Amino acid sequence: MTPFYVRTAFAVLLVLTFSGCDALNDAINDALPEVGIADGIFGLGPDGTEMQGSFGGGAGKAAAVGTFSLTKTFDDLDSGDISEVSSISSSIQMLLYSGNANIELERGEAARLPNSLTLTNLSLTWSLSDANTNLSGQISRGNTQVLLTRWEGCSATAASCPYSGNPLAGVLIGHFESAGAQAAQIFGMIAQSTPATPNTVQFTVTMTVSNSELEMAGIGARIRVGEIDTTVQPILF
Repeated sequence: MTPFYVRTAFAVLLVLTFSGCDALNDAINDALPEVGIADGIFGLGPDGTEMQGSFGGGAGKAAAVGTFSLTKTFDDLDSGDISEVSSISSSIQMLLYSGNANIELERGEAARLPNSLTLTNLSLTWSLSDANTNLSGQISRGNTQVLLTRWEGCSATAASCPYSGNPLAGVLIGHFESAGAQAAQIFGMIAQSTPATPNTVQFTVTMTVSNSELEMAGIGARIRVGEIDTTVQPILF
């Protein structure tokens, strides 16, 4: 587990000086810098977790929908000196993996793998729970298109092929933002507690592939999903 701390003499001085003045306390809390959480609020971290899925659409369809699912349990994070937060943010991405691929397709029973993929309607449905609380929601990237191309040298009739964008980069699924009561609940779930309460996250990632060239039904796929630049806004008093 990666600790995240706010331990400065300046912060202690502020607590001692302004603890009796709500207006000033609020102003100082708002001015505090955000604190990074290396492992992410969903426990995926910057290295991510592999998700397997498949595309369904059928022969002659102009588009197919890919669905990827994941259930993972992770331990509470060491919350250090932070006991409350006012907001949480995180970037959820399909990370590069397997030699800088964004996605790997497995041909299965299909005749051929497509030359390229145009991804749209990227979205993620999430559920986070521990022994006491269950929260859920959805994030999406809207109608932004992402073009991925089959690697040169990998045949359309191969058992599997990697696909990448140009330039090489992770593919954003969406930005997770939470504030107020929900942020406080989420942080209360993932922060270290006694007794410890392991957390369970369930993800479903969906995307549409527009490709009139080939049948996509039954083609399997692998992606790696992670959290980048996860931060919280702490409340000291």
